[in-house]
Amino acid sequence: MEDGKIDPFEWIGLPLGDREQPCAVFIPIHKAANTSIRHALKPCFGLAGQKVFVYTDDRLRTEPLAELLARTDENSLLFTCCRHPATRIRSAYTNKIADAGSEPHVRNTLGVTPDIEFEAFLEVLLSLP
Repeated sequence: MEDGKIDPFEWIGLPLGDREQPCAVFIPIHKAANTSIRHALKPCFGLAGQKVFVYTDDRLRTEPLAELLARTDENSLLFTCCRHPATRIRSAYTNKIADAGSEPHVRNTLGVTPDIEFEAFLEVLLSLP
């Protein structure tokens, strides 16, 4: 794989149904309703109404996507959720940069101040590799 390229077969999936041959596989994409979808899937694991840390609970375990795909058949449902890039960038700006008390390490890493305007923030992002 070329440097900077993402190999989708290195991704993970959350198998639903029978563990040997899942009837569905959720392919999570971070910052695209991932946590909300995992919470919505709790009833599939008999966890409805229970407090669950969806990223660390072994009952909602993820597996390498390549392994899951090898066990699925043509009737299995594969699904994910994506987010429009423009709304994702606006959300990142609002949440990580503009909001007082947000994560200062993000601002420090990017070398910006909390009062940076959105357009200037976009210029910083464009300058990154």
